[in-house]
Formats: sequence, structure tokens, C-alpha cells
Amino acid sequence: MSYQKIAIEDLFSNLSSIKKSTLDESNLTDLLEYYDLFFEIRNFVNSKDESVGKLWNEIIIELTNVITSLIFGFYRSSLVVLRGVLELSCSSFFYYDHKIEYFIFENHDKSADTYVSALTKNYSFYKTEYIESFYKNIQNEETETNSVSAKLNEIYSKLCDNVHGRYSHLSKIDDFSLKYIPKDCNSSINFITNTLSIISVLFVLRFNYKSSPSILKLANKSKVVNFSE
Repeated sequence: MSYQKIAIEDLFSNLSSIKKSTLDESNLTDLLEYYDLFFEIRNFVNSKDESVGKLWNEIIIELTNVITSLIFGFYRSSLVVLRGVLELSCSSFFYYDHKIEYFIFENHDKSADTYVSALTKNYSFYKTEYIESFYKNIQNEETETNSVSAKLNEIYSKLCDNVHGRYSHLSKIDDFSLKYIPKDCNSSINFITNTLSIISVLFVLRFNYKSSPSILKLANKSKVVNFSE
């Protein structure tokens, strides 16, 4: 057997062990339920706008990547991809209301650089006054003025810290090994949950989507809105 095949078999043997430990010792039940809910979101957005809805095919694939990386112990990699999930989700809601920008994005192969921080700065994206244009009851359901955009920026900033390799977010500097780490796994699960929660908030608000108690429950986890479940 070639060295290459031996190396690959050793690698995947280790990954299988990590997967087993993750599934045996970490509770992924809620996270996988949230993953299923995103198919419901995808289908609804696609029913409203097939062009923008296509972005949700990519979002779901990337979210699958996030969860797969988590299960196999690539915790920082999981959060790096998660930032892309958040960015593309925000882009989908932005482009739904900005058809000219979407036309340029689609037909001129413009980079999807509608970063969350730029959206909130330049377009007041999901600040209270922005939400009021399509959701009149926002002041009765948000926990405080601009709570949604503030939480969105907070989560995005933390994800950027992982992407850009802020020292405190590097996990393999002192330990050159690939293994299941309960603390890092649970921390990543919480981070993913918080991110999916704020995306759910954006979705519910934009489309006044109240027909799924499970999505409303996920949105309420953000603690920036109080939806009746």
C-alpha cells in the first residue's frame, strides 16, 4: 500500500473516532432540528422570489459544511464557514428589496461583498426604522430600539475574529492534534445556534412569517425580539 493511501486511511480513521465521540458525547439534537428549519425558510423564500431563493441553495450547502466540520472536530473552520452563511443570508434579504443591486450581482458577476457591517452602516439594515418599512409592529416586539441590528453586528464581529485569526481564537497553537474537544465543540454549537437564531429573526420580520412555532422559538433565542409562539 502506498504512503499516500496509508496516510489517508490514518486520517479518516482519526476522523471517524472524532465523529463518534461528538455524536456520543455532545447533544446535537436541537442543532439538527434548526438545520431542518432552514429548509423551510429556503422553500418559503424561493416561493416568494426564485432568483433570490437560489441563494438559499448555497446557504444550505454551506450550513451543511458548518455542521460537518463541527462533527469532525474542525471547530474554527466551522465558524469560518458560518460567517459566510450569515453574510449570504443577509444578502438574500437585502437583495429581495434591492433588485437593481441583485441584477448587477447576478448579471455582472459582482462579488457578494454586502458585508453585514456595511449593510447596517450604509443602509440601516435591520435597524428599527428599516424594519418598520415592512413590519409595523416591530417596536412592540423588539427588546429595545435597534436591538436586531446590534445583535447582528455583535455576532458578525465575533465571526470575523475567527476568520481573521485573532490570537485568542486560534485553537491549535499549543496542541498540534486533531481530536474531539468537548469545550470547543459545545462552544461552537452555541455560536452556531446564536447565528441561526438571528437569521431566523431577519426572516420572520421580513416576511411576517408566524406559521412555524419552531422558527419563532429559534428566533426568540436571540433575545432581541419577543414573538408569540
